[in-house]
Amino acid sequence: PKEAVDLTKYMDNHVFQFDQVLNEEVGNRAVYYSTAYPLIPFVFKGRNATCFAYGQTGSGKTYTMAGEGHEKGVYHMAAEDIFKLRAESYPELMISASFFEIYGGQ
Repeated sequence: PKEAVDLTKYMDNHVFQFDQVLNEEVGNRAVYYSTAYPLIPFVFKGRNATCFAYGQTGSGKTYTMAGEGHEKGVYHMAAEDIFKLRAESYPELMISASFFEIYGGQ
């Protein structure tokens, strides 16, 4: 005979907090200004920042981050704003960045 076992006391409960929830109709510019743009002044104060895209295959991560055709992606918009702020306020500052992509769990 089958017996029901309550395993809830062994499960981890996680609480997640979201800064922003955007639907599929929002364009890349709105995504950028809601997510990565606030990080730009933050890094010019000597801090580190990460813009991380996570989601199901085919959900639009590459399109949002890299853009396509005339639609700029988050990377492009961030680079423009970083170099603009550098030219205006920090002309001697050396800029370095790294790019890391995990695809297919590798």
